[in-house]
Amino acid sequence: MTEQSSFANGAYGSQHETSERRSFYPMAATRTEIQATATNAEQYVRDLVRERPVVAVLTAMGFGYFVARLFARGMR
Repeated sequence: MTEQSSFANGAYGSQHETSERRSFYPMAATRTEIQATATNAEQYVRDLVRERPVVAVLTAMGFGYFVARLFARGMR
């Protein structure tokens, strides 16, 4: 993995800055944190697909199968 995909690369800013924003704009801080987390997760998936394409495809197939089984069981 690259350093860009880690959560410790400063995507959240300093702890003091985050708590200050939360006190003034509680929903904006939450939205910012969610966006930062989604961006980091997207970068992680992109890195995984580049480094291990076969594992990524098999994982996607397994996840799709699991979701299909859940929906099929719910339809009965």
